[in-house]
Amino acid sequence: MAGMICGGNAGQTRSKLPQENVENIILEHLRYVRGKIDQTADDVREVKNRLANLEATQGTTLQHIGHLSSMLAQQQVAFDKMTERIERLEECLEIAA
Repeated sequence: MAGMICGGNAGQTRSKLPQENVENIILEHLRYVRGKIDQTADDVREVKNRLANLEATQGTTLQHIGHLSSMLAQQQVAFDKMTERIERLEECLEIAA
């Protein structure tokens, strides 16, 4: 390229060379930006997948908590019934509590 600039038609080559360089620089930057956009899109896709997994896990966890709460309530009812039976037995046997 240096030989072209110093050649006989140097004025024409100089006017074309910067335009070609500018176009190459612009294309290089566009490729870089496109690569970053693609990388960002991949990252967003991964984050969405991970978020969906977390939401599914949260839903399952909430279901388990619901079941545990139900079981706890059932156990409390059973415990209350046993306490009532023990109190009745104590009354029948005249045992001081």
